[in-house]
Amino acid sequence: FLHTATQDNPGEKHTVRITLAEEVTFLNRGAILRELSEIPNDSRVIIDQQDTVFIDNDVIEVIDDFEISAKTRDITVERILRPIAA
Repeated sequence: FLHTATQDNPGEKHTVRITLAEEVTFLNRGAILRELSEIPNDSRVIIDQQDTVFIDNDVIEVIDDFEISAKTRDITVERILRPIAA
């Protein structure tokens, strides 16, 4: 349901890429919350939801709350959403 990769390049912020699975349920909420809380200050976070078909509202709330609190920790958050079908 969740894949995390980190990248450190000289002169750039520590980058964490979190790729969510096709279905993310409320059962995944705790693990996602824990993963987000462990991201160090002054980082860049990419939350990749482009392959996610279903994401529970509780998980969306966790990600939204993280996005708001990240600003106080100098964390840049980028979300890659699923393209809307035509």
